[in-house]
Amino acid sequence: ITKLEVKGLVGRYVAKDCKSLKELTVGSPEVPFGIASGCAALEKVNFTKSTVVVKQDAFAGCTALESITLSKHINKFDSSMIENCPALKSIEVAGGVDGSGFFYDNGALYSADKTTLVLFTNSTATTFTALPSTVIILSNAFSGNTSLSTVVLPEGLREIGASAFAGC
Repeated sequence: ITKLEVKGLVGRYVAKDCKSLKELTVGSPEVPFGIASGCAALEKVNFTKSTVVVKQDAFAGCTALESITLSKHINKFDSSMIENCPALKSIEVAGGVDGSGFFYDNGALYSADKTTLVLFTNSTATTFTALPSTVIILSNAFSGNTSLSTVVLPEGLREIGASAFAGC
């Protein structure tokens, strides 16, 4: 299988370690823990408008994953969903960021109000400066990013989540 579309209620590890899967479209309200973790060939993930929650490690270890297109209806996801995905270059919000819970800038995914840095996805950047409005960095936000040598954080930063810079 190189392309898979799943809908409805989906169990854990549906496509775990699938060697040939390159594209996955998820149309489930809740994306379960580890749905496609370890899929070494997976390059692209899309979410339909019915998806609102993405659980832990959904795509962890997908080393070829380059892009994720989020539905603007997603309102909660665990930042470990893309842990150990060194090829990830972009996260897009389908239909643009207007009305969504996210803002994407310079390789970083923020909450819509730009106060929470959710994920940093640029696996080739050597420097990164967080937006001045950033007050929270979520757990695992930079986890596994080995290309960064300099990160500049704003003075108003109040909280850095667990493992935010693990494996960097």
